[in-house]
Amino acid sequence: MTTATKTAPSAQRQFLGNVLEEARLYGRDVMEPIRDAMAQLGPEMFEGADRRLFEAMAELLDEDKLPSAGTIRLFKLPNFLGDQAAPYMDTAQQMGEWSTYVEAVLAAHERKVLIEGLTAALEAARKGRGDDARTLATLALDEASSRGSQSLEAVTDFSLVAVKEERIETPWPRLNEHLGGGLGFMGNSVLSLWVADSGVGKSSVAQQMIPGWLAAGHHVLYCFGEGDKSNIVQEVTRFHASLGYEELRYGRERGVPKVLDAYQRAADELASLPGRLFVHDEEFDGQKVRELARVRCRELRSLVEAGAAPENARLIVIVDNIDSAVTFDSKRFQREDQAYEYEAKRFEQAAKRDGYHLMILSQTNDEGRRRQGAPEKSDIARAKVLMNRAAFIVTLHRPITEADRTQTDKEGEPGRRAKTWIAVRKARGGKLDELEFASNPRTGQWYDPQQPAF
Repeated sequence: MTTATKTAPSAQRQFLGNVLEEARLYGRDVMEPIRDAMAQLGPEMFEGADRRLFEAMAELLDEDKLPSAGTIRLFKLPNFLGDQAAPYMDTAQQMGEWSTYVEAVLAAHERKVLIEGLTAALEAARKGRGDDARTLATLALDEASSRGSQSLEAVTDFSLVAVKEERIETPWPRLNEHLGGGLGFMGNSVLSLWVADSGVGKSSVAQQMIPGWLAAGHHVLYCFGEGDKSNIVQEVTRFHASLGYEELRYGRERGVPKVLDAYQRAADELASLPGRLFVHDEEFDGQKVRELARVRCRELRSLVEAGAAPENARLIVIVDNIDSAVTFDSKRFQREDQAYEYEAKRFEQAAKRDGYHLMILSQTNDEGRRRQGAPEKSDIARAKVLMNRAAFIVTLHRPITEADRTQTDKEGEPGRRAKTWIAVRKARGGKLDELEFASNPRTGQWYDPQQPAF
Protein backbone atom coordinates (compact mmCIF):
# COMPACT_ATOMS: atom_id res chain seq x y z
CA MET A 1 0.00 0.00 0.00
CA THR A 2 1.39 3.39 -0.94
CA THR A 3 1.24 6.36 1.39
CA ALA A 4 0.24 9.69 -0.07
CA THR A 5 2.87 12.38 0.32
CA LYS A 6 1.60 15.41 2.18
CA THR A 7 2.34 18.65 0.33
CA ALA A 8 4.19 21.20 2.45
CA PRO A 9 2.20 24.42 3.02
CA SER A 10 3.31 27.41 1.02
CA ALA A 11 5.17 30.30 2.64
CA GLN A 12 2.07 32.44 2.12
CA ARG A 13 -0.20 29.96 3.92
CA GLN A 14 2.21 29.65 6.82
CA PHE A 15 2.33 33.43 7.21
CA LEU A 16 -1.46 33.77 7.15
CA GLY A 17 -1.79 30.84 9.57
CA ASN A 18 0.58 32.51 12.02
CA VAL A 19 -1.47 35.73 11.89
CA LEU A 20 -4.68 33.84 12.69
CA GLU A 21 -3.12 31.73 15.44
CA GLU A 22 -1.35 34.62 17.19
CA ALA A 23 -4.53 36.71 17.02
CA ARG A 24 -6.41 33.80 18.62
CA LEU A 25 -3.84 33.24 21.38
CA TYR A 26 -2.78 36.79 22.30
CA GLY A 27 -5.51 39.11 21.07
CA ARG A 28 -4.73 42.80 20.73
CA ASP A 29 -1.33 42.36 22.42
CA VAL A 30 0.05 41.26 19.04
CA MET A 31 -1.59 43.98 16.93
CA GLU A 32 1.63 45.93 16.41
CA PRO A 33 3.87 42.94 15.54
CA ILE A 34 1.22 41.73 13.08
CA ARG A 35 0.87 45.22 11.62
CA ASP A 36 4.66 45.49 11.22
CA ALA A 37 4.88 42.10 9.51
CA MET A 38 1.94 42.81 7.19
CA ALA A 39 3.44 46.19 6.20
CA GLN A 40 6.45 44.43 4.67
CA LEU A 41 4.28 42.44 2.26
CA GLY A 42 1.77 43.24 -0.45
CA PRO A 43 -1.35 41.57 -1.90
CA GLU A 44 0.51 40.89 -5.16
CA MET A 45 2.58 38.32 -3.24
CA PHE A 46 -0.51 36.16 -2.64
CA GLU A 47 -2.91 34.39 -5.00
CA GLY A 48 -6.54 33.27 -4.98
CA ALA A 49 -8.07 32.66 -1.56
CA ASP A 50 -4.76 33.55 0.12
CA ARG A 51 -4.87 36.99 -1.46
CA ARG A 52 -8.47 37.61 -0.43
CA LEU A 53 -7.60 36.65 3.14
CA PHE A 54 -4.50 38.87 3.19
CA GLU A 55 -6.50 41.85 1.88
CA ALA A 56 -9.20 41.25 4.51
CA MET A 57 -6.55 41.21 7.26
CA ALA A 58 -4.97 44.42 5.94
CA GLU A 59 -8.33 46.19 5.85
CA LEU A 60 -9.08 45.17 9.43
CA LEU A 61 -5.71 46.47 10.61
CA ASP A 62 -6.39 49.78 8.85
CA GLU A 63 -9.65 49.92 10.83
CA ASP A 64 -7.74 49.08 14.03
CA LYS A 65 -9.48 45.70 14.32
CA LEU A 66 -7.78 42.43 15.27
CA PRO A 67 -7.43 40.14 12.20
CA SER A 68 -8.74 37.04 13.96
CA ALA A 69 -10.80 34.34 12.23
CA GLY A 70 -14.00 35.53 13.94
CA THR A 71 -13.44 39.19 13.06
CA ILE A 72 -12.64 38.31 9.45
CA ARG A 73 -15.86 36.32 9.19
CA LEU A 74 -17.92 39.03 10.90
CA PHE A 75 -16.69 42.07 9.00
CA LYS A 76 -15.00 40.96 5.76
CA LEU A 77 -15.51 37.39 4.57
CA PRO A 78 -18.90 35.98 5.72
CA ASN A 79 -18.06 32.57 4.23
CA PHE A 80 -14.78 32.27 6.13
CA LEU A 81 -16.01 29.49 8.40
CA GLY A 82 -14.12 27.33 10.86
CA ASP A 83 -13.33 24.60 8.37
CA GLN A 84 -11.70 27.23 6.13
CA ALA A 85 -9.68 28.83 8.92
CA ALA A 86 -8.43 25.55 10.38
CA PRO A 87 -6.13 24.57 7.47
CA TYR A 88 -4.38 27.93 7.79
CA MET A 89 -4.02 27.75 11.56
CA ASP A 90 -2.69 24.19 11.33
CA THR A 91 0.34 25.51 9.44
CA ALA A 92 1.31 27.92 12.26
CA GLN A 93 4.65 27.13 13.83
CA GLN A 94 6.91 29.01 16.23
CA MET A 95 5.11 32.09 17.48
CA GLY A 96 6.79 35.50 17.32
CA GLU A 97 9.31 34.60 14.60
CA TRP A 98 7.78 37.06 12.15
CA SER A 99 10.99 37.78 10.25
CA THR A 100 11.27 34.10 9.30
CA TYR A 101 7.80 33.98 7.76
CA VAL A 102 8.04 37.40 6.13
CA GLU A 103 11.38 36.48 4.55
CA ALA A 104 9.93 33.24 3.23
CA VAL A 105 7.06 35.07 1.51
CA LEU A 106 9.44 37.66 0.07
CA ALA A 107 11.78 34.95 -1.20
CA ALA A 108 8.92 33.07 -2.85
CA HIS A 109 7.70 36.24 -4.51
CA GLU A 110 11.22 37.11 -5.67
CA ARG A 111 11.60 33.71 -7.30
CA LYS A 112 8.23 34.07 -9.02
CA VAL A 113 9.03 37.57 -10.31
CA LEU A 114 12.47 36.53 -11.54
CA ILE A 115 11.28 33.36 -13.23
CA GLU A 116 8.39 35.09 -14.97
CA GLY A 117 10.42 38.16 -15.93
CA LEU A 118 13.49 36.35 -17.19
CA THR A 119 11.36 33.79 -19.03
CA ALA A 120 9.61 36.65 -20.84
CA ALA A 121 12.99 38.29 -21.53
CA LEU A 122 14.44 35.09 -23.00
CA GLU A 123 11.35 34.61 -25.15
CA ALA A 124 11.71 38.18 -26.46
CA ALA A 125 15.39 37.56 -27.16
CA ARG A 126 14.55 34.33 -28.99
CA LYS A 127 12.22 36.30 -31.26
CA GLY A 128 14.92 38.86 -31.97
CA ARG A 129 13.44 41.69 -29.86
CA GLY A 130 16.66 42.69 -28.11
CA ASP A 131 15.42 46.00 -26.66
CA ASP A 132 12.34 44.33 -25.17
CA ALA A 133 14.51 41.56 -23.73
CA ARG A 134 16.81 44.03 -21.99
CA THR A 135 13.87 46.00 -20.59
CA LEU A 136 12.08 42.89 -19.28
CA ALA A 137 15.24 41.55 -17.66
CA THR A 138 15.99 44.89 -16.01
CA LEU A 139 12.49 45.12 -14.59
CA ALA A 140 12.66 41.58 -13.26
CA LEU A 141 15.98 42.14 -11.49
CA ASP A 142 14.96 45.52 -10.10
CA GLU A 143 11.67 44.18 -8.70
CA ALA A 144 13.44 41.36 -6.91
CA SER A 145 15.06 42.20 -3.57
CA SER A 146 18.75 41.86 -2.71
CA ARG A 147 18.80 38.11 -2.18
CA GLY A 148 17.10 37.28 -5.46
CA SER A 149 19.14 39.70 -7.51
CA GLN A 150 22.45 38.71 -5.96
CA SER A 151 21.79 35.06 -6.70
CA LEU A 152 21.51 35.95 -10.38
CA GLU A 153 24.32 38.49 -10.66
CA ALA A 154 25.85 36.34 -13.38
CA VAL A 155 23.01 37.39 -15.68
CA THR A 156 24.66 40.76 -16.08
CA ASP A 157 27.73 39.05 -17.54
CA PHE A 158 25.67 38.30 -20.64
CA SER A 159 24.94 42.03 -21.16
CA LEU A 160 21.23 41.28 -20.97
CA VAL A 161 20.63 44.15 -18.57
CA ALA A 162 22.94 46.77 -20.00
CA VAL A 163 20.41 49.54 -19.41
CA LYS A 164 21.84 52.70 -17.90
CA GLU A 165 20.45 53.24 -14.41
CA GLU A 166 19.44 56.79 -13.58
CA ARG A 167 21.23 58.22 -10.56
CA ILE A 168 20.92 61.24 -8.26
CA GLU A 169 24.15 63.24 -8.28
CA THR A 170 26.03 64.62 -5.28
CA PRO A 171 27.71 68.06 -5.55
CA TRP A 172 31.10 66.47 -6.33
CA PRO A 173 31.69 65.02 -9.84
CA ARG A 174 34.65 62.90 -8.76
CA LEU A 175 32.60 61.31 -6.00
CA ASN A 176 29.73 60.71 -8.44
CA GLU A 177 32.13 58.89 -10.75
CA HIS A 178 33.16 56.53 -7.94
CA LEU A 179 29.52 55.99 -6.94
CA GLY A 180 28.72 54.82 -10.46
CA GLY A 181 27.02 58.10 -11.40
CA GLY A 182 25.48 59.00 -8.06
CA LEU A 183 22.93 57.55 -5.65
CA GLY A 184 20.12 55.28 -6.85
CA PHE A 185 16.39 55.21 -6.25
CA MET A 186 15.33 51.85 -7.66
CA GLY A 187 16.15 48.15 -7.35
CA ASN A 188 19.12 47.44 -5.14
CA SER A 189 20.53 51.00 -5.21
CA VAL A 190 18.09 52.65 -2.81
CA LEU A 191 20.11 52.73 0.40
CA SER A 192 23.39 54.49 1.22
CA LEU A 193 25.29 54.58 4.50
CA TRP A 194 27.50 57.54 5.44
CA VAL A 195 29.82 56.83 8.37
CA ALA A 196 32.06 59.12 10.43
CA ASP A 197 33.13 59.88 13.96
CA SER A 198 31.12 62.39 15.96
CA GLY A 199 31.98 65.98 14.98
CA VAL A 200 33.62 65.09 11.65
CA GLY A 201 30.75 66.48 9.60
CA LYS A 202 28.29 63.81 8.44
CA SER A 203 25.38 66.21 8.78
CA SER A 204 27.33 69.01 7.10
CA VAL A 205 28.07 66.83 4.07
CA ALA A 206 24.41 65.83 3.80
CA GLN A 207 23.23 69.43 4.20
CA GLN A 208 25.64 70.64 1.49
CA MET A 209 24.03 68.23 -0.98
CA ILE A 210 20.51 69.55 -0.48
CA PRO A 211 20.63 72.79 -2.56
CA GLY A 212 21.88 70.90 -5.64
CA TRP A 213 19.11 68.34 -5.27
CA LEU A 214 16.47 71.06 -4.89
CA ALA A 215 17.84 72.80 -7.99
CA ALA A 216 17.34 69.54 -9.93
CA GLY A 217 13.70 69.43 -8.80
CA HIS A 218 14.12 66.67 -6.23
CA HIS A 219 12.38 66.76 -2.85
CA VAL A 220 14.27 66.09 0.38
CA LEU A 221 12.88 64.73 3.65
CA TYR A 222 15.35 65.35 6.50
CA CYS A 223 14.61 63.40 9.70
CA PHE A 224 16.46 64.81 12.70
CA GLY A 225 15.10 64.15 16.18
CA GLU A 226 17.77 65.99 18.17
CA GLY A 227 17.15 69.61 17.29
CA ASP A 228 14.80 72.14 15.77
CA LYS A 229 13.64 72.46 12.16
CA SER A 230 14.95 76.01 12.03
CA ASN A 231 18.48 74.79 12.83
CA ILE A 232 18.52 72.44 9.82
CA VAL A 233 17.10 75.10 7.49
CA GLN A 234 19.66 77.58 8.82
CA GLU A 235 22.58 75.22 8.19
CA VAL A 236 21.44 74.42 4.64
CA THR A 237 21.01 78.15 3.94
CA ARG A 238 24.31 79.06 5.63
CA PHE A 239 26.25 76.57 3.50
CA HIS A 240 24.51 77.86 0.37
CA ALA A 241 25.53 81.41 1.33
CA SER A 242 29.12 80.27 2.17
CA LEU A 243 28.85 81.79 5.63
CA GLY A 244 30.60 80.54 8.75
CA TYR A 245 28.54 79.50 11.76
CA GLU A 246 30.15 82.09 14.04
CA GLU A 247 30.09 84.63 11.23
CA LEU A 248 26.32 84.25 10.92
CA ARG A 249 25.77 84.33 14.68
CA TYR A 250 27.87 87.49 15.05
CA GLY A 251 26.22 89.09 12.01
CA ARG A 252 22.77 88.52 13.45
CA GLU A 253 23.69 89.76 16.93
CA ARG A 254 25.34 92.93 15.59
CA GLY A 255 23.11 93.45 12.57
CA VAL A 256 25.95 93.28 10.03
CA PRO A 257 24.32 94.15 6.65
CA LYS A 258 26.79 92.15 4.52
CA VAL A 259 26.10 88.95 6.46
CA LEU A 260 22.34 89.46 6.70
CA ASP A 261 22.05 90.27 2.99
CA ALA A 262 24.09 87.21 1.98
CA TYR A 263 21.95 84.93 4.14
CA GLN A 264 18.69 86.42 2.84
CA ARG A 265 19.82 86.07 -0.78
CA ALA A 266 20.63 82.41 -0.17
CA ALA A 267 17.24 81.84 1.52
CA ASP A 268 15.43 83.50 -1.42
CA GLU A 269 17.39 81.40 -3.92
CA LEU A 270 16.53 78.17 -2.10
CA ALA A 271 12.85 79.15 -1.91
CA SER A 272 12.79 79.76 -5.68
CA LEU A 273 14.18 76.31 -6.58
CA PRO A 274 11.78 73.72 -8.01
CA GLY A 275 12.51 71.16 -5.27
CA ARG A 276 11.29 71.27 -1.68
CA LEU A 277 12.92 70.55 1.69
CA PHE A 278 10.83 68.98 4.48
CA VAL A 279 12.31 68.67 7.97
CA HIS A 280 10.91 66.32 10.62
CA ASP A 281 12.32 67.54 13.93
CA GLU A 282 10.35 65.38 16.36
CA GLU A 283 11.33 62.02 17.81
CA PHE A 284 10.96 59.25 15.27
CA ASP A 285 11.41 55.55 14.73
CA GLY A 286 11.80 53.53 11.56
CA GLN A 287 8.07 53.19 10.99
CA LYS A 288 7.57 56.96 11.27
CA VAL A 289 10.29 57.59 8.68
CA ARG A 290 8.68 55.15 6.26
CA GLU A 291 5.23 56.67 6.75
CA LEU A 292 6.53 60.19 6.15
CA ALA A 293 8.47 59.05 3.07
CA ARG A 294 5.41 57.37 1.58
CA VAL A 295 3.33 60.54 2.02
CA ARG A 296 6.03 62.71 0.42
CA CYS A 297 6.41 60.25 -2.47
CA ARG A 298 2.68 60.40 -3.17
CA GLU A 299 2.74 64.19 -3.08
CA LEU A 300 5.69 64.31 -5.46
CA ARG A 301 4.07 61.86 -7.90
CA SER A 302 0.95 64.03 -7.93
CA LEU A 303 3.05 67.10 -8.73
CA VAL A 304 4.85 65.27 -11.54
CA GLU A 305 1.54 64.09 -13.02
CA ALA A 306 0.18 67.64 -12.85
CA GLY A 307 3.28 69.01 -14.58
CA ALA A 308 4.25 70.99 -11.46
CA ALA A 309 7.51 69.04 -10.94
CA PRO A 310 10.11 67.66 -13.40
CA GLU A 311 9.48 64.15 -14.70
CA ASN A 312 12.75 62.93 -13.18
CA ALA A 313 12.05 64.45 -9.75
CA ARG A 314 12.77 62.02 -6.91
CA LEU A 315 12.61 61.94 -3.12
CA ILE A 316 15.77 61.70 -1.04
CA VAL A 317 15.24 60.76 2.62
CA ILE A 318 18.02 61.59 5.09
CA VAL A 319 18.01 59.87 8.48
CA ASP A 320 20.31 61.71 10.89
CA ASN A 321 21.20 59.33 12.47
CA ILE A 322 20.37 55.60 12.40
CA ASP A 323 20.37 55.22 16.22
CA SER A 324 17.35 57.54 16.38
CA ALA A 325 15.38 55.23 14.08
CA VAL A 326 16.05 51.91 15.83
CA THR A 327 14.30 50.83 19.01
CA PHE A 328 15.61 47.80 20.84
CA ASP A 329 12.70 45.87 22.37
CA SER A 330 13.99 42.99 24.48
CA LYS A 331 10.62 41.27 24.15
CA ARG A 332 11.02 41.07 20.38
CA PHE A 333 14.79 40.79 19.93
CA GLN A 334 17.45 38.88 21.82
CA ARG A 335 20.29 41.10 20.59
CA GLU A 336 20.61 44.74 19.57
CA ASP A 337 21.93 43.86 16.11
CA GLN A 338 18.68 41.96 15.40
CA ALA A 339 16.75 45.22 15.86
CA TYR A 340 19.07 46.95 13.38
CA GLU A 341 18.72 44.07 10.91
CA TYR A 342 14.93 44.24 11.21
CA GLU A 343 14.84 47.98 10.51
CA ALA A 344 17.42 47.69 7.70
CA LYS A 345 15.24 45.18 5.85
CA ARG A 346 12.13 47.29 6.25
CA PHE A 347 13.96 50.45 5.18
CA GLU A 348 15.23 48.78 2.02
CA GLN A 349 11.87 47.24 1.16
CA ALA A 350 10.00 50.53 1.64
CA ALA A 351 12.49 52.54 -0.45
CA LYS A 352 12.28 49.98 -3.26
CA ARG A 353 8.51 49.93 -3.15
CA ASP A 354 8.04 53.70 -3.16
CA GLY A 355 11.05 54.59 -5.34
CA TYR A 356 13.15 56.92 -3.20
CA HIS A 357 16.74 57.02 -1.97
CA LEU A 358 17.40 56.58 1.73
CA MET A 359 20.60 58.19 3.04
CA ILE A 360 21.48 56.95 6.53
CA LEU A 361 24.06 58.67 8.72
CA SER A 362 25.88 56.55 11.30
CA GLN A 363 28.64 56.89 13.88
CA THR A 364 31.88 54.91 13.88
CA ASN A 365 32.86 52.45 16.57
CA ASP A 366 36.07 52.65 18.64
CA GLU A 367 38.15 51.05 15.90
CA GLY A 368 36.98 53.66 13.42
CA ARG A 369 37.87 56.47 15.78
CA ARG A 370 41.42 55.12 16.12
CA ARG A 371 41.92 54.47 12.42
CA GLN A 372 44.51 56.43 10.48
CA GLY A 373 42.32 58.25 7.99
CA ALA A 374 38.83 57.44 6.72
CA PRO A 375 37.03 54.60 8.57
CA GLU A 376 36.56 51.21 6.93
CA LYS A 377 33.05 49.94 6.16
CA SER A 378 33.34 47.56 9.12
CA ASP A 379 33.74 50.50 11.54
CA ILE A 380 30.01 51.15 11.87
CA ALA A 381 28.88 51.53 15.48
CA ARG A 382 26.13 49.05 16.48
CA ALA A 383 24.89 48.74 12.92
CA LYS A 384 27.20 46.41 10.97
CA VAL A 385 24.16 44.54 9.64
CA LEU A 386 23.49 47.60 7.50
CA MET A 387 26.58 46.81 5.43
CA ASN A 388 24.79 43.99 3.62
CA ARG A 389 21.72 46.09 2.86
CA ALA A 390 23.45 49.27 1.72
CA ALA A 391 24.25 49.67 -1.98
CA PHE A 392 26.70 52.46 -1.12
CA ILE A 393 28.92 52.89 1.92
CA VAL A 394 30.84 56.17 2.21
CA THR A 395 33.13 56.94 5.14
CA LEU A 396 34.32 60.42 6.09
CA HIS A 397 37.30 61.80 7.98
CA ARG A 398 38.33 65.34 8.78
CA PRO A 399 40.96 66.44 11.33
CA ILE A 400 39.01 67.75 14.32
CA THR A 401 41.52 67.49 17.17
CA GLU A 402 44.91 69.10 17.63
CA ALA A 403 46.50 65.64 17.45
CA ASP A 404 44.80 65.08 14.09
CA ARG A 405 45.84 68.42 12.66
CA THR A 406 49.50 68.11 13.70
CA GLN A 407 50.05 64.46 12.72
CA THR A 408 52.96 63.91 10.32
CA ASP A 409 54.38 60.95 8.44
CA LYS A 410 57.99 59.73 8.44
CA GLU A 411 58.99 62.44 5.97
CA GLY A 412 57.47 65.17 8.11
CA GLU A 413 54.56 65.70 5.73
CA PRO A 414 50.93 65.86 6.98
CA GLY A 415 49.81 62.36 7.97
CA ARG A 416 46.61 60.61 6.99
CA ARG A 417 44.70 61.83 10.04
CA ALA A 418 45.74 65.40 9.21
CA LYS A 419 43.92 65.20 5.87
CA THR A 420 40.28 65.23 4.84
CA TRP A 421 38.91 62.11 3.16
CA ILE A 422 35.75 60.87 1.50
CA ALA A 423 36.21 57.14 0.99
CA VAL A 424 33.90 55.00 -1.15
CA ARG A 425 33.93 51.59 0.58
CA LYS A 426 31.04 50.02 -1.34
CA ALA A 427 29.32 51.20 -4.52
CA ARG A 428 26.93 49.34 -6.78
CA GLY A 429 28.16 50.01 -10.31
CA GLY A 430 31.02 52.22 -9.07
CA LYS A 431 34.60 51.85 -7.90
CA LEU A 432 36.21 51.86 -4.48
CA ASP A 433 38.79 54.46 -3.55
CA GLU A 434 39.82 57.03 -0.96
CA LEU A 435 39.38 60.57 -2.29
CA GLU A 436 41.35 63.34 -0.64
CA PHE A 437 39.07 66.33 -0.06
CA ALA A 438 39.43 69.56 1.86
CA SER A 439 37.23 71.62 4.14
CA ASN A 440 36.88 75.36 4.55
CA PRO A 441 37.91 76.21 8.14
CA ARG A 442 35.62 79.26 8.16
CA THR A 443 32.40 77.75 6.83
CA GLY A 444 32.94 74.02 7.46
CA GLN A 445 32.09 73.29 3.80
CA TRP A 446 33.62 70.18 2.23
CA TYR A 447 35.03 70.56 -1.27
CA ASP A 448 37.06 68.63 -3.82
CA PRO A 449 40.26 70.57 -4.56
CA GLN A 450 40.53 68.78 -7.92
CA GLN A 451 37.11 69.65 -9.31
CA PRO A 452 34.54 72.41 -8.90
CA ALA A 453 31.11 71.45 -7.56
CA PHE A 454 28.15 71.56 -9.94
